Amino acid sequence: MKDYSKDIYQAVQAYKELGLDPIPIAYVNGKPAKRPTQNGWQLKAETGYSAEDFITPCNVGVLLGGDTNLADIDADSRIAVAIAADVLSKKLPDTRRFGRKSKPRSHSIYFCDEPVVSESIKDPVTGETIIELRSLNKNGSRGHQTVFPPSLNYNQTTGATEQIEFDPASAAEIATVSARELVNVVRLIGALALLGQHFPGEGSRHKGILALAGLFAREKKPVEFATELICTAYEYSGSYNGDVDKARHDVQGVFKTLKESPDTHLYGYPAVIEIMPKKVVDKVLQLLKIRRAESAQQEPEKAYPLTDCGNALWLVDTHCDQIRYCPDAKAWFHFDGVRWKEGEMAIRELAKGRGQKLRMQASLLKKPEPTGDLHSHQEALKEFEANKAAMMKWANRSENAEGIRGTLFAAESDSRIICSRSDFDQHHKLLNVANGVVDLYTGELLEHDPKLMLSMLCPTEYDPQATNPVWES
Repeated sequence: MKDYSKDIYQAVQAYKELGLDPIPIAYVNGKPAKRPTQNGWQLKAETGYSAEDFITPCNVGVLLGGDTNLADIDADSRIAVAIAADVLSKKLPDTRRFGRKSKPRSHSIYFCDEPVVSESIKDPVTGETIIELRSLNKNGSRGHQTVFPPSLNYNQTTGATEQIEFDPASAAEIATVSARELVNVVRLIGALALLGQHFPGEGSRHKGILALAGLFAREKKPVEFATELICTAYEYSGSYNGDVDKARHDVQGVFKTLKESPDTHLYGYPAVIEIMPKKVVDKVLQLLKIRRAESAQQEPEKAYPLTDCGNALWLVDTHCDQIRYCPDAKAWFHFDGVRWKEGEMAIRELAKGRGQKLRMQASLLKKPEPTGDLHSHQEALKEFEANKAAMMKWANRSENAEGIRGTLFAAESDSRIICSRSDFDQHHKLLNVANGVVDLYTGELLEHDPKLMLSMLCPTEYDPQATNPVWES
């Protein structure tokens, strides 16, 4: 595939010959743009834009998916760009890559053996997008496009304009790969980038390496897997000290110790989350498909005081992403999976779960084992029965009207769930519909997300392929 660095028209013709669906992206106020603004661009891209559509100043986008199952690995964060170049060269065949001077080789494009659903990996702490696999919408429709060379990238903050160019060192043609393998590689890059971005710094780095090695060793992961993962993340982290050989030796030493002495005490998940954000660690394990069965068994369940404040703390800890309290409206809101709805009834139902949880915990309490000392054993039994009775009594109280009111009243001051009326529906370019959230600028269908704080709903499903003869006539 040639790199037509100046001629949009020739590039469009080359893309069509490859079976791709190019799209004209008109400049906005004389500046290069990233997204098509014309109505129905997805459908028109499939039927084919004419040469005349690309005459006026424009960028060229390419609709992803289609007969070739075109997919784009878009590395967003700088650490993901660097790690992607490393990992992709080892895990997948070389393919066509492109980017701009300030972010070279940030896009790698592939043909796949079957359709691929888009996936975005974000930093759970900052919300920053790390890497995206872009192709089809979640419902299987086509709605994502990528700006291809020889387009221009305009930075609205700095006013700088950069040429988007193919990497001359990349393959001359687009590689065809397994869709499943592509997904796994993108998740691996996301996991590595998250680990590298949050890698422990000076003072806790050595313990962090040992703790990560212990975690993977406990989960019976191969030593080669753990060594490559930890050392790659470390090499690309901001705390890298040039001693990757020592880090490799430390990881392998942990596995050797566990093999020689299976009962030895190792650092593991609890130590890792003391050093790195728990949300990040859990996201990494999710991306790597590690369920952490052994580690989960070692973690004691958090105990909450048998008080209204204890119930409120449990409610917010358990349902923080689903509930909000709005002091200026004196109203509760609940996310139902589609939108935020005002009303206290759903919150009351969630609060009742505290009683059910307590009963389950009480039923799982184990009687103290005999110690040989009759007196101390009897005292231990009394304490056991008293604790169990107190839990059952508080479970009943937590489910009555007074208990629920007390729980909600105590939770109203928790800063994690407090919001204002003005926090809702601030994204004017987004339309909340029954099957997702439509980006009105791009036509892309996003997943419902409580973080968007959308309370309004258009109660119909979005179909990017739909037509309306009356409207279009």
